[in-house]
Amino acid sequence: MGRPRFEWSSLPVTALISLLSGVSLLVWNTPASAIPAYARRYDLACSACHAPIPPRLNNVGEVYRRWGFRLPDADENGNLIEKVIPAHGIGDAASVVGNFHIERGAEKTPGENQGTMTLDEVSLVSGTSIGDHYSTQVIFLPRNSEGDAELENAEFQGNLGKPSSRWGLRAGLMETNWWMPAHDGALTLAMPMVFDEMAAAPVGDFAGFGLGVNQVGAEAGYTYSRLSKGKLWSTMLSAAAYNGVQEDGSAANHDVAGGVDVLLQAQQFFGSRNSGGVFYYHGRTVVDALGELPVPGPFSDRFTRYGAEAAYSPKDWIDVDAGYVSGKDESEELTRDVTLRGGYAQIMGSPIEHWVAIYRWEQVDPDVDTGGDLIRSDVLSTTYHALDNVFLTAEYNEIKSGEVKAHTVIGSIKLTF
Repeated sequence: MGRPRFEWSSLPVTALISLLSGVSLLVWNTPASAIPAYARRYDLACSACHAPIPPRLNNVGEVYRRWGFRLPDADENGNLIEKVIPAHGIGDAASVVGNFHIERGAEKTPGENQGTMTLDEVSLVSGTSIGDHYSTQVIFLPRNSEGDAELENAEFQGNLGKPSSRWGLRAGLMETNWWMPAHDGALTLAMPMVFDEMAAAPVGDFAGFGLGVNQVGAEAGYTYSRLSKGKLWSTMLSAAAYNGVQEDGSAANHDVAGGVDVLLQAQQFFGSRNSGGVFYYHGRTVVDALGELPVPGPFSDRFTRYGAEAAYSPKDWIDVDAGYVSGKDESEELTRDVTLRGGYAQIMGSPIEHWVAIYRWEQVDPDVDTGGDLIRSDVLSTTYHALDNVFLTAEYNEIKSGEVKAHTVIGSIKLTF
């Protein structure tokens, strides 16, 4: 699963309390306002596109991203228009993000420390509109969590139409899922398992398909938007074709299984930060293409994933969101179908400006026909947006896989410029 596994024997309660206390002290003593590249360009507060704190987008931010970095606005008659300020230099188009992690597990491995401190990732995030119809975005990691360089996103987008009715086409190495709360906007260090870039469990020798993995492909979409009582309502529809994934679950640079993967999405955004949507994914990969297993392949694995997600903010200081995913793998290697089901529910409170506290419950059953493989997780996380460009996070994650419990305590310092 790509997640640390430790025994439950000695919960480091003091470490968790210390992390949370440190964040709480900063909450009461430090003012905050973030100034990333887009906010600098439009001379806006981050809250114009983010709520309750970055990187979670509100509905204005979702449309800004979908329109190719063109800001939805209203004219003097209350009609929907777009505001465009092109980038005139790298400082207008790019932000640098660095993550420093402190992690502690319950079980000490001989010869290794129980806790670790790492420079987790450094990324360069760049995006801008180009002329009246085009935009581009690149996310490059000079250092990823494995210590390597990685190109995570590189896409080109074209738009036609007026603000209320717009067609778009994008292509490149892309983030596939438009709904932010399940991945980048989760505001937790661990993403929900059913939307993560790594699968919860393998299917035979196939590492499994992760909905959050960025892929090479092309997408056509339509966005209908309007203003209602000063709030933005937007409907987004899209159909995409991708190269798919390799047997290790990573994005394929070229078609690996004779045909393309297909993703269909429909999202509705209403109010300030309420949303709901559905999706359907059909893909395929090849396992053991070189015939190196004891029973040599190649084996085809065809898989589907479909689900629904929703977010609702009944008050300015509280958000509730949830997602459900199901689907199956038709595995030639296992000579049977493997059905997956899972989901999560999350509540997020912001009792003080720039501070959020989150609880998430989630579970996934990687194979409903096999007993004892249910995976459950409880995540308790708190983040404070401090010192203009600093995000401080403390997070506790308990995972129960079958009868085995594990947990981690993680502290993170993220710097954005």
